[in-house]
Amino acid sequence: MALTAKQQRLVQYNDIITRNKKLFKAGCTLSRKDFVALFAIQNIQTRGAYAKVHRSNLKLVQVQMEINMLMRENGLYLKSNDYYSSFSVAEKKQAKNTIIRYSAEVDINKYCTTRLENKLKERVTAGTWGTYKKVASGIIANMSHNYKTLRHSATINRVKNY
Repeated sequence: MALTAKQQRLVQYNDIITRNKKLFKAGCTLSRKDFVALFAIQNIQTRGAYAKVHRSNLKLVQVQMEINMLMRENGLYLKSNDYYSSFSVAEKKQAKNTIIRYSAEVDINKYCTTRLENKLKERVTAGTWGTYKKVASGIIANMSHNYKTLRHSATINRVKNY
């Protein structure tokens, strides 16, 4: 079976990390320049038009996300610092916090998906979809509440023990 382009990049990144293990231990930091050079990321702009710099940062985010697919397999996490000026392998406490953040995002995304789908169905059924309807203040008052699910609470408790 042929590998996709993304899978080929992951194989390349895996080889690069394996050859440079000392750079990918907890607490190690790479400058943006070193990160770009090590992973041979092309056409990265640091100055000039905002749109070009922004696209470059998004390219760095993509590479970071793909590297983190590999890092997760080792219980590690690569984080960016100060608007992608450097990249660090998270210490254990930071990695644990990342797990907890991911867990919270699962609940948030599930809630958002459910709410959007229910309201879409409701408004389509009523024939009012596509127009904005003022949101009641009681609903707004509950929007920012952070509800911990049992699943998320269990994740927090497990991670504390690592």
